[in-house]
Amino acid sequence: MKKILFSLLCIFFTSLLFSQNDELYEKARISFEKGQYKDCIKQLDKAITLEPTSFSLYELKGHALMKSQEYGQAFELYNLMVEKFPDNPLAYHNRGNFFLSANEVEPSVDDFRKSNELTDNDSLKLMNLGNIASLYSHNRRFKEAYEISQECLKQNPDDLVSLINISLICDEMKKFDEAITYLTHAQEIRPDFSAIYINLGFVYQHMEKHEIAIQNFNKVLEMTPNDPYAYNNRSYSYLKLGRLKEALHDVDKSIKLDEYNSYAYRNRALIYIEKKDPDKACENIQLAIQYDFVKFYGYEILELRNEYCTGKR
Repeated sequence: MKKILFSLLCIFFTSLLFSQNDELYEKARISFEKGQYKDCIKQLDKAITLEPTSFSLYELKGHALMKSQEYGQAFELYNLMVEKFPDNPLAYHNRGNFFLSANEVEPSVDDFRKSNELTDNDSLKLMNLGNIASLYSHNRRFKEAYEISQECLKQNPDDLVSLINISLICDEMKKFDEAITYLTHAQEIRPDFSAIYINLGFVYQHMEKHEIAIQNFNKVLEMTPNDPYAYNNRSYSYLKLGRLKEALHDVDKSIKLDEYNSYAYRNRALIYIEKKDPDKACENIQLAIQYDFVKFYGYEILELRNEYCTGKR
């Protein structure tokens, strides 16, 4: 199963808000866009020496350090930005994003909250709230994620990302009808957005309404015919309906499109269990384990191995 969850973790460039004519900054920006992060940092260090009070120079350097995976230096820089620019909401937003990327919940939430206290920019406020909701949801703190997502929708009832994310939270909380209400509203806003139908499919699967789930996965495949996860998820609904031939066809197609998706091997193992073919079931269980099912989805696959593959290697 692969849910479409949107994190609002993204780069909020001050260069979009303020004109920067400095030649060094422009060279650095071009280097960043080309993926030449070391050169970008080099240009920015020169520019900061000449203009040490320019927030956007520090901000772009922080993004370049993160892209270069120089996380220690990036953290030091984000702390420095908060010290040098304590009234700039983007200083806290950027450090909050750093904590979010490390899944540090409380310091991240504190920084996003502080950023919102300092800004009148509605887009930045919504982004900060969305990041908090995503962070809580990622850590399975669904009640808090739900409350923050409702704050997002109070600010903008038609925000597509907030609608989709709160629907996923509702699904986890077994508020299925509410999840469908949010996704239906999202569908009215963007009827051509495939993620809406993927998530509708999951909700109907959890409600054991597999025929309706299949209809939604069909819509996804009409929009994106080579989506391996839509094939895999539709396969699971076919399996639950006892339509094993169609289930096997879909999961084989899914694996052909993405051979590293551990959940597809888990689903194919379940199909072979239903087909009374334990050898092929165990082959797929082992492949699911090999491709990190436990890391991403938990211990179910080990329970299947213990039940069906005892003594098999």
